[in-house]
Amino acid sequence: MAHNRSGVGLRSADHRTESLSAREAAGGGMTMFGHILVPLDGSNLAQGILPLVAFVSEKLGSRVTLLHLLERHARPHVHADRHLMDHAEAETYLRQVRQAFPAAVHVETHTHAPRVGDVAGSIVDHASEIGADLVALTTHGAGGLSRAVFGSIAQRVMERSRLPVLLRPPRGQPPHDQVRSILVPVDVVPDHAPGASRGIDVARALGASVLLVGVTPTRNSLSPARSAPAQLLPATTNVLLQVEQTQLRQRLASVESHAARQGVPCRAELLNGDPVDLLLAVEQREQPDLVVIASRGRSGPDAALNESLGERLCAQCRAPLLVFPV
Repeated sequence: MAHNRSGVGLRSADHRTESLSAREAAGGGMTMFGHILVPLDGSNLAQGILPLVAFVSEKLGSRVTLLHLLERHARPHVHADRHLMDHAEAETYLRQVRQAFPAAVHVETHTHAPRVGDVAGSIVDHASEIGADLVALTTHGAGGLSRAVFGSIAQRVMERSRLPVLLRPPRGQPPHDQVRSILVPVDVVPDHAPGASRGIDVARALGASVLLVGVTPTRNSLSPARSAPAQLLPATTNVLLQVEQTQLRQRLASVESHAARQGVPCRAELLNGDPVDLLLAVEQREQPDLVVIASRGRSGPDAALNESLGERLCAQCRAPLLVFPV
């Protein structure tokens, strides 16, 4: 008997919104997501990303491919649901999920029959084969996006494909079926600069407002790599932090100007303290529908020694995240 697990709160197929072409959505700039790959393991937890995918795909006119991988040595149950290990059953499941999408969205399904051991690698291969430019999935870490999981499936997908990834923490906010507000952290790291601009482009495409948040650390909240030199050179460190604050203020003003040119409602906050603690406090206060960040996408021992701001946010954020690899 087929298992209908598609009751995930997607909007009715009778609902219509005006679809935008990929280039119209980006205002002729960044090509917005034209093809979204959604890996599903058959669990209710994995389906938590679907309402957001339905909204984004309908708004942008994106194609969607629902993918199920038959895993080698799969466990009988996944997240309290019976694991789909039969090709026919998986095909039936994907067709049922497809029916819950708005009729305006073109949705394809694919069950990969040869059993795989490297799930992340297979996701990347499929993304390349179909020309996907966004991978969307619910993360499976206990208590949010744990580094153990971020360092496996989602992390490895970003590392290998260099594609942006849309993530929903498993114990985050209720499933989203729209995006009205976006939180965009801003820093002065040169590699991260495109992330803020892309956050504005995403907001314009989805019709959302943006809150930019920049945080400069104090001497007491510096990362371990910076705290040792700060203790040896406190006066120099104070000067450098003041320079960093000035640069961040200028960066926020630049992104605000970009938002104004794009017609995106935008406001900015400049804070001082521990970047992750303050950004999480703002997220809890504002409860945005989406957080857009840039991440270097590291994993393994290097990530443990050089944990990026994006990775620390991903570990504790409750809102869905759109992560651009840099």
